[in-house]
Amino acid sequence: MSTRALRLLAVVVLLVVVVGNPIKDVRNPYIQELGGWAVSEYLRQSHSDGLLYGQVTSCEQYNAYKLTGVNYNLVLDAMDTTATVKNYRAIVLIKRRGTRVLKSFQLA
Repeated sequence: MSTRALRLLAVVVLLVVVVGNPIKDVRNPYIQELGGWAVSEYLRQSHSDGLLYGQVTSCEQYNAYKLTGVNYNLVLDAMDTTATVKNYRAIVLIKRRGTRVLKSFQLA
């Protein structure tokens, strides 16, 4: 394969990883359940109880790592201890055997 072809392939792979596939129906029960799980897992890992899950407002799916699983980039609403609703971004990896891993959770 030529150097030019390899560069083009690298750009295409990078675009797939960076852009992702938007999930059009974020009301899908699976997506909403995944958002609730992300909040619960964050609270479990941080040993706190300061967030109440609301709903997922947007979601992108990344299939770039077929050997490890599927990544979901979720934007969700959650209420904090001051009763303020804020947007959070969670990245969840669903491994090939169905195991979930919370890779990131932060304010959006």
